[in-house]
Formats: sequence, C-alpha cells, structure tokens
Amino acid sequence: MLLMFKRRWCVCGLQGRFEILQLMGSFTMAEEGRRRTGGLSVSLAGPDGRVVGGVVAGMLRAASPIQVKLTET
Repeated sequence: MLLMFKRRWCVCGLQGRFEILQLMGSFTMAEEGRRRTGGLSVSLAGPDGRVVGGVVAGMLRAASPIQVKLTET
C-alpha cells in the first residue's frame, strides 16, 4: 500500500485483519497495445480502530467474500 505520511509517500506492507471501509478506483484499457491505466485506493480500519488509507500498490486479499459493483462510463 502506498501511503501519504507527513506529506511524504511511503510504501507500507500491512498484515493482519483489517475491515475494508472503502474501495474505489478506475481502470481504462487502451485499444492499442492492451495497456491498462488507472488505480485503486482503499481505506482500512484496524482491530484497534485506527483508520489508514492509500493507493493499492500490490496484492489486496479479502478474508471473506466481498461484493464489487462495476459501472461503465
């Protein structure tokens, strides 16, 4: 996860169970070259109640089933 901390970006690996509060993003596929652009951001709550958020920079795995709603614009 890529986080902003005191006006600086840092890459952080979080382990353990966190509640997903918000998961938002957008992706666009370019016709030429099959390139993907976009990103995914997430807000998480830890077991102690602290909330962290940032840009997903690696794998994000849910411990239980989640529901994702997709829209096309």
